[in-house]
Amino acid sequence: MLGQIQQRDAALQQANDKLERRVYERTMDLQLEISEKKRAEEALPEQFTRISLLNGSLKSFPIGQDLGSILHVVLRQLKTIWHRYGSVCLFDPQAEAFTVAALRVRDPCSHRG
Repeated sequence: MLGQIQQRDAALQQANDKLERRVYERTMDLQLEISEKKRAEEALPEQFTRISLLNGSLKSFPIGQDLGSILHVVLRQLKTIWHRYGSVCLFDPQAEAFTVAALRVRDPCSHRG
């Protein structure tokens, strides 16, 4: 009888340990998920700023302006929110390749931070 009680106690302890381990792992997963969502939420204002700058830039171009000129001006205006370089690539579905349409490299002497 005592042996059976000890076996049940041991089984209960193992089940409890397993449950605690699962709760701990799930808690870690949820904390990681929360921190990822927080980072994404914090990045939203910057994304909205970029979209707003692009929208404002594109509205100011004359209709006949060529795409390359437009993209260079957009990159120049976005230099306040990018660090070292910016590029725009266009995808050609027939060639299944990207082509660099505009590239702008910030002067390393003027780089802050």
